[in-house]
Amino acid sequence: MKLNRNVILLTHPLVKSYITKIRDKNTSYFEFRQYVNKLSMLLAYEAGKELGLRSAKIKTPLAVYTGSLIKDEIVLMPILRAGLGLMNGFASIFPEARISHLGVYRNEVTLQPIRYYFKFPRLKDKKNTIVYILDPMLATGGS
Repeated sequence: MKLNRNVILLTHPLVKSYITKIRDKNTSYFEFRQYVNKLSMLLAYEAGKELGLRSAKIKTPLAVYTGSLIKDEIVLMPILRAGLGLMNGFASIFPEARISHLGVYRNEVTLQPIRYYFKFPRLKDKKNTIVYILDPMLATGGS
């Protein structure tokens, strides 16, 4: 199967294992939430691979150190409600991220998406902002 160049297929053994456990009907609610959280952390890690860096000088207990920090402002935007399950894992990887929300559902007659809620933060620098849209694409993915 040929994938779009923007699609990244995660083949890591942990990803495959967590997905299997999430799909298992015998997985408890508690375990389900734990596996979703772990999986979303791995997804966030992979999504962050292309982030830009900036040089930063910091003081350590021994000397001044020149290191690297993420230069981009990160915004996490879960699609309400299913995307909320991915929030904690992504926020663990990107603790400085700003939070946005998008509520959308599908019109059952026209099959068109209907936006019912949108909250987005004011950005300092739109050019250097990365928005991660969080949605596990459950059911039809039509919304």
